[in-house]
Amino acid sequence: MSATAVDMINPLIAALEELPGGLASTIPRLSPNVTEMELVGKSTTIKMFDGVPALLVDQFDPFPDSLPLLFRGQILTAGQPANPPVMTDLRVRVAFAGAENPALNGEVVVTQPVQADGSFAVAATLLFRAGVARPYRLTSTVTIEEATLAVDNRRVIIDNANLGWFLDLIDDAERLTVVSSKLEFVARVRKTFLTSGDFDAVLTRFASTKALLAMDSVMGKRLRTGHHVRSGGEAITISHVLIGIEGGRLQDPRPRIPVARPDTLVTWAGDLGGALVRHLVATYYRSDPAALTFDQFIAATASRADLIGDIDGVNLSFAYDPAVSLGDNLRAYYSGPGQRRFSTFLEVTETNADTRALTRAPGPGAPHLTAASKQFIGEQILAAAVLPLARRTALSPDTPREKRLSMPPEVMAALAVNSPEIQKLSGIFVTLIEQGLASEPP
Repeated sequence: MSATAVDMINPLIAALEELPGGLASTIPRLSPNVTEMELVGKSTTIKMFDGVPALLVDQFDPFPDSLPLLFRGQILTAGQPANPPVMTDLRVRVAFAGAENPALNGEVVVTQPVQADGSFAVAATLLFRAGVARPYRLTSTVTIEEATLAVDNRRVIIDNANLGWFLDLIDDAERLTVVSSKLEFVARVRKTFLTSGDFDAVLTRFASTKALLAMDSVMGKRLRTGHHVRSGGEAITISHVLIGIEGGRLQDPRPRIPVARPDTLVTWAGDLGGALVRHLVATYYRSDPAALTFDQFIAATASRADLIGDIDGVNLSFAYDPAVSLGDNLRAYYSGPGQRRFSTFLEVTETNADTRALTRAPGPGAPHLTAASKQFIGEQILAAAVLPLARRTALSPDTPREKRLSMPPEVMAALAVNSPEIQKLSGIFVTLIEQGLASEPP
């Protein structure tokens, strides 16, 4: 059957599918089912599902000048054809049309033969035009050539999880969501990522508010998969940005537990202090031989992407405009103050007495924080660790009874601002800030 005839019969099949009884289901046909996509040269393979865009997380911002891809899949046969096709007679064609992908340097069309078992692998290198803004989405059509049966073409969509991707998704969601305030929408998005009820004790304004998307929903899983959003060359844990906005004093978080600084507890101090809590509990209370090391706990709870998100969240908590959408707030920040996030962080971070907490040490050379600034950072990390530690030890049924009423001496020693553990955690954050200041434009 010629390609023209195949093209003519496909609309007929689609129409038959709409009729009662699914009459088209008895018509034999083929479809090229793409099951995975490999980013050539990066050792990254992404599972593909029909109708669901592939999501590239923590990979590019923006797409590189040259993007080599490899699509793998299987030819599927529907119905019972009288004369099954010989798979080696078929070819799979992947086409990225120029009209749908204007940032590409022309149309990209690649065909490859099908193997005897129906499997295929098609490599395509996408080249982007210089001087043209690169989108976060690329689209292509996958079809079968030399087919003697009708063919169901497949669409392959590739999304790059950068800030633009997140903003478009959130803009659409906010237009369709009924909330009492713009800040409630922030809370609902945040709860899609951070599902623990522990935050409700610190951020009580929207404690009863449900997550925007259910955990087991397709979009909920997709949003959580894209939790690392790339912007300006940085990976940013976007949930940390959102909770930072909510936890800021200008948003009146209203904690129902004795917390002096909800803003630092739900951001950088809580992340770093949380690593200490997990380390102390695993080492001195549970004696788990399979427990992570201290460094591994730090990497798990206070990665660079997490801490960058924390800093952005604190900054945004002061810049947040409750009259405009979440997307517009993020656009304003990342196109403005966010380009000098570390300097902004120094300007807005306050002590418990509402005075400036972080300052540069005077003198020439690379920027350094003052001793008082480093002391403040250590104190906040310590404060953020104490209450969660009590909850997971003295108040936990998992703690051996003999350890609930007495604190091991090693734990007591670690809970001091000048302890090696707190100094290690403080040093991580201080180094991040100082190096960030040095990298910022004047």
